Amino acid sequence: MKTSFLDSIKNSVKHWYIPLIVGILFVILSLAVFTSPLSSLLALSIFFALSFMFGGLSEVFFSISNRNTLPNWGWSLAFGILTTIVGFSLVVQPGLSISVMAFYVGFLLLFRSVASISFALDVKKYGSKNWGSLLAFGILGALASLFLIWNPLFTGI
Repeated sequence: MKTSFLDSIKNSVKHWYIPLIVGILFVILSLAVFTSPLSSLLALSIFFALSFMFGGLSEVFFSISNRNTLPNWGWSLAFGILTTIVGFSLVVQPGLSISVMAFYVGFLLLFRSVASISFALDVKKYGSKNWGSLLAFGILGALASLFLIWNPLFTGI
């Protein structure tokens, strides 16, 4: 029964490709930023604001379309709404976007790391043997996020 639960998740989640698209966009953006870091700060902050809006809207769409399949889909919906609101605010004020970006990245990483830790413990409960690496990366992410929040200069670097 434990294996069938994981199989049912794999077979029943709709629109799985949305987080993949967002990830590919971030990889493309990172390559562009590394080629000209100084001139891309404002463009980076605007792109981050737009990507937060797109990411938030896609998370809202994803959570609503999977509300009957995913347990605790409300957390995903709440995160999507929050991300959309922050993204819109940063698009409207790009100067604020530059200063807020470091803290937002730190808190976003913290939230995702805590979610990863929680997911690792859920995966362990259902008998998967690969939960330890997910837990370790979640803990490392949480520690890195606390470092970024404590010293936002490193986020800019």
